[in-house]
Amino acid sequence: MSKFSFTIVDDTDGATLDNVKPIYDLLASLNMRITKTVWSLRCEEANNPYVMSATLQDKDYAAWVKSLQDDGFEIAFHGASAGSNIRARTIQGLEQFDKVLAKLPSTHINHSRNRDNLYWATARFNSPLLRAIVGLNQKLKQWHYEGENPDSPYFWGDICQQTIRYSRNFTFVQQIDLTEVNPSLPYRDPYRPYVPRWFSSCDGGTPERFIALLSPKNISKLVAQAGVCIVYAHFGMGFVQNGKVLPAVEKILREIAALPDGQFLPVNELLDSRSPVAAPILSNKERRRMERIWLWEKLRSRGTS
Repeated sequence: MSKFSFTIVDDTDGATLDNVKPIYDLLASLNMRITKTVWSLRCEEANNPYVMSATLQDKDYAAWVKSLQDDGFEIAFHGASAGSNIRARTIQGLEQFDKVLAKLPSTHINHSRNRDNLYWATARFNSPLLRAIVGLNQKLKQWHYEGENPDSPYFWGDICQQTIRYSRNFTFVQQIDLTEVNPSLPYRDPYRPYVPRWFSSCDGGTPERFIALLSPKNISKLVAQAGVCIVYAHFGMGFVQNGKVLPAVEKILREIAALPDGQFLPVNELLDSRSPVAAPILSNKERRRMERIWLWEKLRSRGTS
């Protein structure tokens, strides 16, 4: 029987040592190694909602993150900080990452409203309709994304191209097996060349969405299809309460870990195993379908971007 693949990308929003360490202790005990994103630098924006999140400039947190890496977890780059980062600050963030972890990141995830985001908002889409819809929302909220623009002080696309191997694009709310919606995973996108390879994910952003996504019915489907599930979660946003992992979340993780024929790897290792040499180029047909599904799911729910 072919193996199914299961992993998690943990977005560092709101994360501190206290509110995420218990779930990593659990994952390690289950031999489930996942990908944890980090910020290298403290946020300099006083009104930023994530200004109190831990970073690699916090000694105890940095030491713990290094111990995770030593134990087989992947540490990924969520941008230099929780705020918008000009090019020099992104470089500083990568230097801090290398200083603490003795290597540069393989995986990068855009963060929310950062101006240094790569190919975000309208730049994510080929569809003129989607570009118009998303562009209107972006204009109303006065959000700007310039990481791939060589004329912007926030440009770092060339650095990403030389450093990063994978970056996340679409997150799907109702998909448990990503190969159904994105069979070329991971893929190259000739329209967005500063990112060498892209991947999709499944929305488990909150404890409620995590529990709904990983229902017994969905997990049975994933196993039967020998599918691929990359859950996008925010462990610092309520997955641990009073120092303990939520019982429903712990139950799900224990049940998945106990399944035979499962492959539990961090996202970079999982994607490398699918495309060890060269990732395929995303076809226009596959992209159109992904964009349609993403829009339909967005209209029906309020999930992770």
